[in-house]
Amino acid sequence: MQAIHNYLDNNNLQTPCLVMDMDIVRNKYKEMSQTYKNVKIFYAVKANPEIEIIKTLHEMGSCFDVASIGEIDRVLDLGIPAEKLSYGNTIKKENEIAQAYKKGIKLYAFDSLEELEKIARNAPNSDVFCRLLVNCNGAQWPLSRKFGCESHYAVDLMLKAKELGLNPVGISLHIGSQQTNMQTWKEAMKYVRLTLDLIKEKGISLKIINLGGGMCSQYENPILSTQEYGKIVMDMAHNIFADTDIEFFIEPGRALVADAGIIETEVILTSYKTGQIHEPVRWVYIDCGILNGLFEALGEAIRYRFDWENKECETEPAILAGPSCDSMDIMYEKNPIQLPKNLKSGDKLRILSSGAYTTSYASIWFNGFEPIKTYIINKYI
Repeated sequence: MQAIHNYLDNNNLQTPCLVMDMDIVRNKYKEMSQTYKNVKIFYAVKANPEIEIIKTLHEMGSCFDVASIGEIDRVLDLGIPAEKLSYGNTIKKENEIAQAYKKGIKLYAFDSLEELEKIARNAPNSDVFCRLLVNCNGAQWPLSRKFGCESHYAVDLMLKAKELGLNPVGISLHIGSQQTNMQTWKEAMKYVRLTLDLIKEKGISLKIINLGGGMCSQYENPILSTQEYGKIVMDMAHNIFADTDIEFFIEPGRALVADAGIIETEVILTSYKTGQIHEPVRWVYIDCGILNGLFEALGEAIRYRFDWENKECETEPAILAGPSCDSMDIMYEKNPIQLPKNLKSGDKLRILSSGAYTTSYASIWFNGFEPIKTYIINKYI
């Protein structure tokens, strides 16, 4: 990330701002494609939809997981062919399915009968994959309950898909974002294998398992490297599906772009609630918060790492909060973070590995605060 630090050091940018390094994105994609061999990679556009990121990943050979017509148009407008897109959201308006089909999208996710019927009416003869409801234990940002269905229902839905003239091609899952428990992966894949076999007994042979996302980026706690993590996942997959000719997909978002970005933010205020300097914890307010960039710090789910100019200064625990006049705009209160003791208004902090789910989650003009601006370095010329 040194190139990002250099860029921030040499440019007086208005804060908060995000700087993304495309060299890091390229390296992350190379690592992932080399580790997940013979696996089709679909970048989850929702993680960070910046045009330069999409262009860079397309140049690297990536496909794209899209969740809305807006994301579909964003990708297609760059000249990327529709066959490289998967409409992975299981909650789609009927007219959006129709629009996607007209634009050439032929791969759709579903997890319910009504969604399947909508796809059949508006995207006839399309390929469909059913999303299973799986355990997300160990994920720092769980994705359970809202998406997916139970195994026995998935079997019924696949039969219905064929009856409706669609092509049931696979099963998808998502074991939660920033998944740190490798046993969760194993349990989920075993559940998929059970479902796959049940569907085969009904006369339908599926050809795709979409393993979704879950691969990690470097936040507060240590993680496995891309290579270590990927080897464990793929060893499990090849073992559990050893006697099949299944093709695997993955849908990384965070793992491709989080570590490629740094947000620079300004300290607005530091204070003690009683005015006594002997209070155990000081409050530090910055111009980037839950509602304008750090939504994933909600409930202290994602714990970012911070950097500052004087690395030798003494630190102390601090409660970190955002700039808005909403009382839920607090990032770390239950477990305060270490920040410089001499921190004062006007000082800058850098939030590391903040390239995913920051600008794309930020509110638009709440309290009149401008959306976070993104700067891209190391583009292809």
